[in-house]
Amino acid sequence: MNPLRRAAALFAFAALSSSVACAANPRFISAGGGPRHWDYGTVTYATTPNDLSSAISHSTADSIVAAAAAIWSAVPTADIALVQSGALAEVVDGSNFFLTDTGFTMPADVASGGTGPQVAVLFDSDGAVTDAMLGEGASAPSNCRQSAVTNTVDAFSDNTNLITHAILVVNGRCFRTGSSSELSELQYVLLRAWGRVLGLGWSQLNDNVFTGSPQPTLDQLLDWPILHPIDLICGPYAFQCLQQPFTLRMDDISALSMLYPISRPGQSQLPGKHVTNQNALNIQGAFSFPDGQGMQGVNLEAHILYAGTGVVGTGAVVSAVTGYAFTGNAGTPVTGALAPDGLPRSQWGVILPSFEGAYDINEMDIDSSYNWLNVLLVPVAINPLYIGDYAVGPYASRQIAPSGSLGGFMVFGAGVNGGTWSYMTQSDAARPLAALDGTESSPTAVPVSGWWNSTLSTHGHTAWYAIHAPTGGTLAVEVTARDESGNAATTKMQPILGLWNAADSTGTVPDYAAASPFNSTTVATTTLRAPAGPLRLAIADSSGDGRPDFTYSARVLCATAVAPATLPAAGGSIAITGLGFRNGMKVTIGGTLAHVVGTTSNALAVTAPALTSISGASAGSALDMVVTDLVTGSSTTLPAAITYAPPPPTTTPLLELVNGGAQTIPSTTAYAQVVLEATDGAGNPVPGVAVTVDQQVTALPPACPSTGRCPPPALFSSGSLTLTTNSSGQISFSPLTVNGQSQTRILSTTVAGGELQTTLSHL
Repeated sequence: MNPLRRAAALFAFAALSSSVACAANPRFISAGGGPRHWDYGTVTYATTPNDLSSAISHSTADSIVAAAAAIWSAVPTADIALVQSGALAEVVDGSNFFLTDTGFTMPADVASGGTGPQVAVLFDSDGAVTDAMLGEGASAPSNCRQSAVTNTVDAFSDNTNLITHAILVVNGRCFRTGSSSELSELQYVLLRAWGRVLGLGWSQLNDNVFTGSPQPTLDQLLDWPILHPIDLICGPYAFQCLQQPFTLRMDDISALSMLYPISRPGQSQLPGKHVTNQNALNIQGAFSFPDGQGMQGVNLEAHILYAGTGVVGTGAVVSAVTGYAFTGNAGTPVTGALAPDGLPRSQWGVILPSFEGAYDINEMDIDSSYNWLNVLLVPVAINPLYIGDYAVGPYASRQIAPSGSLGGFMVFGAGVNGGTWSYMTQSDAARPLAALDGTESSPTAVPVSGWWNSTLSTHGHTAWYAIHAPTGGTLAVEVTARDESGNAATTKMQPILGLWNAADSTGTVPDYAAASPFNSTTVATTTLRAPAGPLRLAIADSSGDGRPDFTYSARVLCATAVAPATLPAAGGSIAITGLGFRNGMKVTIGGTLAHVVGTTSNALAVTAPALTSISGASAGSALDMVVTDLVTGSSTTLPAAITYAPPPPTTTPLLELVNGGAQTIPSTTAYAQVVLEATDGAGNPVPGVAVTVDQQVTALPPACPSTGRCPPPALFSSGSLTLTTNSSGQISFSPLTVNGQSQTRILSTTVAGGELQTTLSHL
């Protein structure tokens, strides 16, 4: 089938299974902010009637599925149990479960909304179903760390936010020997998969067990959650890497109890269940920046300090991610509000400021031998590896580093009977830069220098700027994300860019876009190149986020003009004006390197090469000029910007007055421009020759005495300039004046030995 259609279908089917995970505890958050879960009570499942593999019979596989499910069902504080309701009606394999141009085809008792149980468990003996779901070759034994068991939660009730259907696929190619170790591995991966099917997200508690730094203690090993994102590699089987691999940790139990709480005695109809908060502690609150905005995506780890001991255990026991119920993607004007599946990017999680830094730690069991305890909450950055299928918290595509020193804080005096405590705290992060940007309908002009620093503050914010540049060339925009210390950073803002023509209507898609961040070879930088002109620029975060620590530096690199535009064949000095220049710029004319002799942010002084050094160039042809930043690789082009005149003639050109000679005007009126033309004696214009203009401004000649010599007029000013004739052989200039004086000007103009004089008078 068409690869693009296959990718779209796989995205639509897999989106509900992992990429929208929204919290460390709940896996799914509705647009209203509540966690999505199964209806309380029993969740039924059925298995396919075939053997899992040649070494593992149907009955053996069935018993291991049930054993893994029973561990979750046995949690006494959660009103949920997984119950087998029998077998599916058929073997499910590549003949009846496959991908088409319109989506997945599968039996009715496997599909959501069909005739089967709430959860269909498929024994995929040859790996064909696994390959259909994950891509060709995914079922290979070499991929069993990722594909031994695949789960997808594929249906919800929009009215109630309940999970209504899931599929769990066991890859038979990963279980071929039937050894005791292989059966233990099967139970372990099923235990993790059932937790995900029940609606639990991954947890980063005691992550040094995974990273190895620092060396984990026994407490940390024992409290490392079953629902950690990525398994250790310590041998052929992952279960061997864990202490007590079939025992749920307090963090796993806390997450399940948060989704399926029992609030009063007798509420649950399931045997062996009791009130969730009995001898347990809940802590709720918010973690924020100094300006009050919630700091989303920080992992809070709870350590228990029992009264009278004075010792905090080395292992954290429960965790929660701040802002777990807040949306992880608001959409942007650059990417649009809709995801590839056609649904709003912000469909998961609620967009309310009070949710952005909120956290909720549930079901922290209290040892009844103590009358009270203190809890140390330690903020921890989420491991940047935990994204995509392994995402912890609301950010699926990346993790954002928290700001400030992240010191722990105490929650004091929790009683033995439990209860709910609220605790609010702030980070000591530095105050942000002031935002300089405007709105889409009223963008702020880019600074004259082309360089600026700002902050993308508040969630869902987009920065808007107006670029005033002449049409005809090209320009480049660069945005570098920085942390609160000003260092380039890929763990904060992920800048994406859009450019619209200034006349475009608001609310439209951009004419030019860099919709993926960090596309430059420069660290933490996104760049966009586009035709120059009056433009509207949008700067946004890739997921529509905005925070006080989303600082950035921006630059527009654009050459706007060059003078003179006509050079003699020997080359010469030119001035390039524009914005965004700095030391280290390279200039080429017709592809040949020019020499930069001076730089400001708005001008480059350049010595242009001789015509003979430019390959393929000839006199009279207009050549492109390119300015390139050697550090970032960005460039700006002025097409047909430089013309080289023919070599000067061997005979002496003649100067002819075209306009502005012998002017006599009132003293309050400005002189008209003087236009001169150099010709070759036959009336043909001579371009590219130097013309020197000498000017003297004197007082009007005084009256002569009746006898003796006439006194010379007073000299007010004098000056000299050299101009190069254009392609028409002409130069033009404005005569000097001395304000408020009646005056006479003598213009003496020479070119290659020829001379022309004219007199101008202010009366």
